[in-house]
Amino acid sequence: VTAPLIAASAGAIKASDTFERALDTIANSTGKTGAELQSLNSSFHSLFDTLPNSADDIAKALTVISQVSGATGPDLEALATQALNLSRITGQDLTQSVTNSQHAFQAWGVDVKAQTGLLDELFRTSQQTGSTVTDLSTSLARFAPSLQQLGLGFSQSAALIGQFQKAGLDADQILTTMQTSLSKFAQHGIDGAHALQ
Repeated sequence: VTAPLIAASAGAIKASDTFERALDTIANSTGKTGAELQSLNSSFHSLFDTLPNSADDIAKALTVISQVSGATGPDLEALATQALNLSRITGQDLTQSVTNSQHAFQAWGVDVKAQTGLLDELFRTSQQTGSTVTDLSTSLARFAPSLQQLGLGFSQSAALIGQFQKAGLDADQILTTMQTSLSKFAQHGIDGAHALQ
């Protein structure tokens, strides 16, 4: 009887330490205190109780999304849940996937409440074209000004980048060339969007 009790006690202590480390990660990384930190901790508890992900991964997702988007409460929890599920399904690095998608959303000025829907679209585009969500997000963030100058929206741009990759073309190289052309057009007072049509 004693050995199982000791083992159970050691497991509980280890779980408690992991839990506390995750909360420390949130506090130290975000710099939040008081009510704001309490809100983040509440979101952590909510996700930890419902998702199969580790405490460490949940803390990472909440931290990055909170830092970049400023999301809190249900909006933050919905985004973190989606990001964690996506990382688990695709096998992509969690921190990189979350960071890149958040930077893409920021580059396009996507409202927090619209991000879950667009993350679903990125996943579908990934499935249809073979391009990873991380790669799509990276290109969307990097080339946002040029794509917007062409009059393309977030979803259209993601689909275009994905189609480049599906065709075996280097999307970044094509978009870099396009970016250079648009810059030259602008120097001569030419509307790049019309010039490239």
